[in-house]
This record gives sequence, C-alpha cells and structure tokens, in this order.
Amino acid sequence: MNTEYKQSFNYGTPGMPWGGTGTAFPVIDTRAVEGDNMHFGIAVVVGSRPGKTVKVGEGTFEGISVNTWVIEKDYRGQGVTVHETDPISVMKIGRVWVALKEGATPKYGDPVYIVDDGLLSNQGGTLIQNARFITENIGSDCAAIELR
Repeated sequence: MNTEYKQSFNYGTPGMPWGGTGTAFPVIDTRAVEGDNMHFGIAVVVGSRPGKTVKVGEGTFEGISVNTWVIEKDYRGQGVTVHETDPISVMKIGRVWVALKEGATPKYGDPVYIVDDGLLSNQGGTLIQNARFITENIGSDCAAIELR
C-alpha cells in the first residue's frame, strides 16, 4: 500500500524530462502504443502506423517514452505500465531520464545504445544517432541522456 504522497516525482525517474540548466525546448509528440510491454524512459520504435503508433522492439528509432502522467507508481507501489492503444508522449529532441540495462555504467558524453526491451546502455545493441549520456548511472539503473 502506498503510504507516501508527494507533489513531485523522485529525482531521476525514468521518463521524466531532465531539468538541468541550459535545457532547450524539447520536441515531444504523442503516439498510440502497440503491445503491452511499454514503460516510461525507454527507447521506442516506429509502429505499424508511422507517425501514429510506437512499440518496443526492433525497428526505426522514434524517441524516448516520456512520463507526462501524474503518477509514477500504481496503488500497489508497482511501476506504471502503459497498455495497448494508450496514448504516450515520445521525446525526439531534449534531455530525459532513461531506464538502463542492469549494471550499465555510462559516463558523461558516452554514446547511447538500445538494448533489451528498449532499455539503454553505453555499449552493445543499436546506436542512437545524435544521442549522448549527460549523467552517470545515479542508481536504480537510471541516467539522463540528450537527444539532438
């Protein structure tokens, strides 16, 4: 049972825009979700309806799923998942906290790669062009990246 209620998200929550100084205006679009394996702060690819849907898996990189919802955990204290056909925000340009592959150790300026289930790392997987890490792993397998 959730017994803690706050007016803001935890620092470094996957899918939250990064609030560091000098942040330019982000570009965030809305898409519909394909599949039931969507989470916040992961890489998403173009779905079966380009410009309308996104999914997790192989394909052309569309952006990072952004948590513009009001909650980060459900009433059981579990991370919120987004279901088939739900709308989701997708950041194409900007700075955002992302979910890392377990044990990833990115450093400032490292390239960003898509690995298992949309998780990100500084090595292996598929390179995201024009992206770099802007923080280290802050714990809980979370770091911030910049999409240019």
